[in-house]
Amino acid sequence: MDARDDLKGALGAFILFGAVAAAGVVAAYAAVEDYARARASLNWTAVEGVVLSNDAGDRAVRYAWFDGETSHVGERVRFWTGALSASGAVYEPGKAVNVRVSPDDGAVAVIEPGGSPVIFAVVLGFGAFLVFIGLAGIIRLAMLIDGLAPAPRARDLEFAPAE
Repeated sequence: MDARDDLKGALGAFILFGAVAAAGVVAAYAAVEDYARARASLNWTAVEGVVLSNDAGDRAVRYAWFDGETSHVGERVRFWTGALSASGAVYEPGKAVNVRVSPDDGAVAVIEPGGSPVIFAVVLGFGAFLVFIGLAGIIRLAMLIDGLAPAPRARDLEFAPAE
C-alpha cells in the first residue's frame, strides 16, 4: 500500500470515530433534554382533556385540551425516559384525562408526567461511552499518523537489577 491508500484509510477511520463520538453526544443530549422535561412535567399545570383516538394501545393516543385561550391536540402519553413506568391506563376515545401542560408553551403537554432516572442514567452512560470510544479512536489515529507509539506497559519493560 502506498501513502495515498494509508491516508484514505486514516480519513475513513477519522470519519467513523467522529461519527461514533457525535452519536454519543446526540444520545447524551437527547437523554438530558427528555429527562429535564419529564421531571419538569411533574409540576406543570393539570387541565382537563379528552381522548380523541387510540389506534395502537397507548402508543398512538390523540387527545385535546383547552388552555384558556386556545384548544390544542397532542399525542405524547409519556416522555421516553418514562417508558418503563407506564400507568397501565386505558385511553378510550371520549374519556376525560388530566393533561399536564407546559407553562412555557401551552402546546407542549403530556398525560403521564415524569421520567425514570434509571433510563436516563443508562442512555447518558451509553452516550458517554460512545464519546469515549470515538475520541479514543481519534487520538490513537492521530498518534499513528504522527509516528507516536503508545506508552509501554509495565510488564513489557525490562528492569536491570540494582547494583
